[in-house]
Order: sequence, then structure tokens, then C-alpha cells
Amino acid sequence: MRSDIRPFDLVLNFGAMLSEKVLALFTGLAATALLTRHLGISGYGDYTLAVSHTLLFLPFASWGVELICLRELARRPAQAAQILGQTFGIRIVLSMGAALLAVAAAWAAHYPERLFLAVALTAVSLPASAWETGSLLLQARIRYSQVAGISLIGNLFSLAWVGWGVWHDWGVLPLLAGSSGAVWLRSFAFYILSSRACVLRPTWGIFGGLKLLRESTPMALSGLLMAVNTRLDLLLVAKWASRESAALYAAPVVFFQTLSFLPQAMAATFFPVLTQWYPSHPERLQRWSRQLLIYSWVLAFPIAFGGMAVAADLVRLLFGPNFTGSTQTFFILSAAQIFIFSTPLVGFLMLAVGAQKQNLVMNAGVTAAGVLINFLLIPRWAQAGAAVTWTLVSAAIFFLGLRVLAPFVRLKLPLGFLWRVGVPALLMAGAVPLFSFLPVLARIGLGALFYAALLAVCTHGYRDLHAVS
Repeated sequence: MRSDIRPFDLVLNFGAMLSEKVLALFTGLAATALLTRHLGISGYGDYTLAVSHTLLFLPFASWGVELICLRELARRPAQAAQILGQTFGIRIVLSMGAALLAVAAAWAAHYPERLFLAVALTAVSLPASAWETGSLLLQARIRYSQVAGISLIGNLFSLAWVGWGVWHDWGVLPLLAGSSGAVWLRSFAFYILSSRACVLRPTWGIFGGLKLLRESTPMALSGLLMAVNTRLDLLLVAKWASRESAALYAAPVVFFQTLSFLPQAMAATFFPVLTQWYPSHPERLQRWSRQLLIYSWVLAFPIAFGGMAVAADLVRLLFGPNFTGSTQTFFILSAAQIFIFSTPLVGFLMLAVGAQKQNLVMNAGVTAAGVLINFLLIPRWAQAGAAVTWTLVSAAIFFLGLRVLAPFVRLKLPLGFLWRVGVPALLMAGAVPLFSFLPVLARIGLGALFYAALLAVCTHGYRDLHAVS
């Protein structure tokens, strides 16, 4: 991989990834709207519980080795075949073990028969993650247009399956089977495409594999704790409140997790370059990190304030009239986006500077605090209590992450941009209700245009947003 990557290449590849993710947003929202209306609260509760249960075991399927692999590919491109082979072999073993572990946990928890079968069908998708190892080579070589194309095909297949299933009145189990099939389709496509650039064969060296696992363990444990933060709450709502409350909580959670592609794509696009800049170019790393944080705020503030302004109407539009009980949760999670949009950048920076152990300690403390807060809030306020916990946990991860990064890169908060971004977002949120006579999508479109105009005024025609370029 070239070390002199031009900013234009990064912007072009980020544009390709962003275009795919925008399309994925619409396909994901369409699938959610179809599923909530077709399955109802009870069926959608089973659907999301099965998915959340399985995703709790996703960190075991990779054990963090994919991020270590991506970092090493960026630093040692000449040894790509060796690095990918070790990673591929380890992920095959780990992913199969994770699938068996997910099914065994569902059996030990004495799930009802239909929910147990739903978990088994979803767990089938876990071994597919090993065959996506080749996509790491494409990412390290900044070929995000190819990654985006394959991901888009998988998303379209999944949406088509959901639409076909709704048309033919399928239940939860065949719909989940199609979702697992879409994951396998995408994984094999990555394998075939990456094999053209580098022969991808699993290697089974014990010492090399153990070294890779040992290095990835802090990141794996952090990923497991993150999965607990983002998935366990749904299971706790189902246990301590009701499965109906879990469905009402899951609907807005799925919506905002779909939106999270924006900061994830931004951070993932720049990660290989950020890795190269530490420790050789700390000043460049600091400038670009600050710039990416500003961009994340530009996206997060209008989503947060706008989501709170139109929460009730969006819930009815997206999920149907049966899910009006999700409105309060949607409102709270909208506010949380200010922090959620910034945490991916903080997480990738920790990996770039080698702060995996500090990240593990931080996530362990935040996860323990989150479970305790959920224990206090969910029995009393059900899904709203879980949403409050998620907001508090996201804020803690963001601010503690900045503290952990301080010895490596002084990522000072660009507080001067808060008013330039926050004031336009607040004015936009206040203006949206004035157009209540219009459909909600029209109001969102007008609000976006109003925000863009105000942001241009506050940032001198957007010039202040591009200090690095």
C-alpha cells in the first residue's frame, strides 16, 4: 500500500463508502418498516431478541483479530499473504465455536421453542464472518468502492427477501433464514474478490496464531464489553419488563444503529492512514482527528435535535401505529447521537496508537456501571430506562476515551465549533414544528435545507469546517 496517500483518494473512497451506506440506510429502514408492520409487537420482539442474542457472541467469532490484521496490513503490506492467512485460519475456528456457543446459551436459558430455533438460524451467519477476512485487504489498500459494492448487493438481497416474505406472509423463522443467507452471500463475494489480489488460504501456525490472539485479546474483550453495552440491554428489558417492551425498545434502537454507519464509515476510511501517522507524524494525526470530530458533530447535532422534534411522527411513519409506545425511547436515543457519533473515532484512535489495554479497562468500568444503572432503571421505566442508560454510557465512553488518548494524541475538543454547529441545529429543530401541516418527510427535508443554510452562515460558507485541507 502506498504511504503517500492523497487526501483526494481518501475523500473519493469515503464518498463511495458513504454512498453505499446511505443506500444501506434506506434498505435497512425499509426492512424495519416491513418487519414491524408484518410481525407486530410479539413477532418483532422474537425477531430482535434472536438477533441480539446471537450478536452478543459475535466478538467471539473474531476475537478482535480483524482490526489487528488491518493495522498490520497498513504497516507491512509486503507480508499481506502471511497476515491474511493467519487471520483467516483463526477466524474459521473462532466463528464456528461462537455459533455453537450461541446455540448452547439459548438452550441453557430454556428459550421457548420458536425463539430457540430463531437463535439457531441466526447463529448460522456467524461462521460467515471468517470468509470476510479478504475485505481487510481491500480496506488496507483503500479500495472502499469494491467493499461498498459487495455490501450493497448483500443489503439489497436481504431487503428483497424480507419483501418477498412479507408478500407471502412468512413468519419469523424463514425471514431470519434469509437474513443469514444474505450474510453468507456477502462473505463469499468478499472472498472471491480479494482472492484476485492475494491468494487467501488459511494457515494454522500455532505460534503465530497464539501471538495474534494474545495481541488481539484486549481489543476482543473491549468488543465483548461493547456488545454487552449495546445488546444486553434488550435482553434485560425482555427479562425484567416484558417481551413487548423489548420490541418497543428494539425498533428505535435498530433505527439509530442503522444511522451509525455514518461515523463508522468516516472513522474506518481514515483508520489505515491514522495508523501510519502514529508515531511518525503526531501533529498530522492530531489535526485530522480534530477535523473528523468536527465532521461527526456536523452530522450528529441535526440528527439529535431533529429527531427529538419529530419523534412521534417518525415512530408512526417508520414502525406503524402499534409502536407509538416507542416514542419516548426514540426521543431519548435521539439526544444520545451527539455522543454516539463521536465514539467510533475515539475507538479507532485508541487502536491506532496501541491503547488497547487502556480501552479494555475503560470499557470494563463503563459496562459494569451500565449494567448497574439498567438494574435500577429498567424495572421501573422499562425501555425508557434502558435508553437513558445507553445515553449515559455513550457519554462516558466519549469523555473517558478522550482522557485515555491524552498521553498519545492531544485531541482537544474544538469547543469553538459547538455554537457554530449547535445553534443552527437548535434553530432547525425549533422551526420544524411550524410546518406541522406538511408530511413528516417534507418537514425533515425542509429542516435539512434550513440547517445547511444556517451552517453555511455560521462557518463562512463552510470554509471553517475544512481547516486541515
